[in-house]
Amino acid sequence: MALLRAADFNPVDTSSAMTPTIRSLQVTLRRLALLVPLIIPSFLAADDRPTPISGKRLQQSLAEKISWSTRNVPIGTQLADLQAQSGITILRDRRINPRTPVSADTGFVSRLDVLRHLAAKLPDSTVVPTEHYVLLGPAPSVRLLPVLLELSEAQQARWKRLAPSPGGHPTRLLPVSWKQLATPRDILTAAATESGIRIDNPQAIPHDVWNAAELPRMTFLELACLVLIQFDLYPVADPDSPRITITPISAAPPCELRHAVASRDKSAVTAEWNRRHPDLQVRWATSSATFTADLATHAEFRSLTADSTAGSDSTALNTKPLTDSLRTRLFQLKAERATLAAVVESFRSNGVPIEIPGETTPEIQKRLKTLIPLDQASRKLPGSEFFPALLKDHVQSVEVLDTKIILHP
Repeated sequence: MALLRAADFNPVDTSSAMTPTIRSLQVTLRRLALLVPLIIPSFLAADDRPTPISGKRLQQSLAEKISWSTRNVPIGTQLADLQAQSGITILRDRRINPRTPVSADTGFVSRLDVLRHLAAKLPDSTVVPTEHYVLLGPAPSVRLLPVLLELSEAQQARWKRLAPSPGGHPTRLLPVSWKQLATPRDILTAAATESGIRIDNPQAIPHDVWNAAELPRMTFLELACLVLIQFDLYPVADPDSPRITITPISAAPPCELRHAVASRDKSAVTAEWNRRHPDLQVRWATSSATFTADLATHAEFRSLTADSTAGSDSTALNTKPLTDSLRTRLFQLKAERATLAAVVESFRSNGVPIEIPGETTPEIQKRLKTLIPLDQASRKLPGSEFFPALLKDHVQSVEVLDTKIILHP
């Protein structure tokens, strides 16, 4: 979500030698330079704005192969460019600074992997695709979003039995947009009114100021999950009437959920999950797993088993677990052989940080051209086992840490 900060409107003038007229002109120009990009969208007619895509079209666009190369470009600018070229609504969590410079050179990979690569350059961040949009933000928070959306979907099924109120039906799809400098409270209260829903404690929505936005159509509960998760809150719906209470995610009770598991991944997922949570009772079926746990544990399982049809070419089984630990993340590599340099670049392009001390020296560059067999890399293993097994015969040592891998050729 594009967040405006007070600092945007208060440029600091550090020059004491300027005349007052020049200083005033410079400050005015700085303010205009900051304000103009933010105001322009409000002048666009609705027909001039690209129609956001969702559902199958969004998944296809995420799977499309592109090459992305940038050097020290603000993350906000890169996300806007990716959105403009794809039609995907790409949202930035309010806690991500849009001015953070990010460099990338991904090679030819899926658009989803480009987004994952960019997120990997930010501290403890990830991207989460949904039916209507992609959200980039702090990993521990935004990875809860698919779980919250599933809970809201179950509530929608109960609300469908309710009669429409004068304000509308609580499950109706809303056109979602807001003007420049809108607050989250204004956004949700307006949407609630359109859906005939009562928010019992609107004062619980923190104050903030956001850029103008236009999103795909969605229900009130879906919008509430998206807005509130950025404050570590979520909507608790009354099962028998169209009303919600805004509640801290930390206060959410355990719940039972059923998770899909692709048959090709079930063996690896079962082994890894039992290793992480040996005492958790899970009912495994042919293509699913059902258990009762807190939201974070459900999100961890979904992160482990996120279906690759979302558009990823990643060498990992799926998205990173909530701990973001490369030691426990499952990896595989399907190829016959490649140079060490090509293997390293393949993982880097998929958001796996790999450091090689002295990489630019002639001696190390020569060793990186070594051709290595990859026939044993097709088996899915945790990073702590996968990388040493893959590279032990070709480098002196392999350090697999939670956030990066260090190779000593």
